[in-house]
Amino acid sequence: MLLKENIYSKTHSGLKSKFNQLIKEKKINSVEVEIYNELFDYRHDADYNDFIVFTKEEIEPLIERTENLINEIKKLIN
Repeated sequence: MLLKENIYSKTHSGLKSKFNQLIKEKKINSVEVEIYNELFDYRHDADYNDFIVFTKEEIEPLIERTENLINEIKKLIN
């Protein structure tokens, strides 16, 4: 989606920042960006913290929100 908009970054955090910029440009709503940011932080924690464990209770509520994010991104790239 960012590539379609000719938006590039060399780092994951840079991409996060660019993705958040899409709110200001009204290309994606803040609800979808919130889940993206939450998932980004979870990924970061899983990559860089030892012995992190995510519970079913933490993850299950993210599934529907993540599916909504994916659907919004699909709309933007099609």
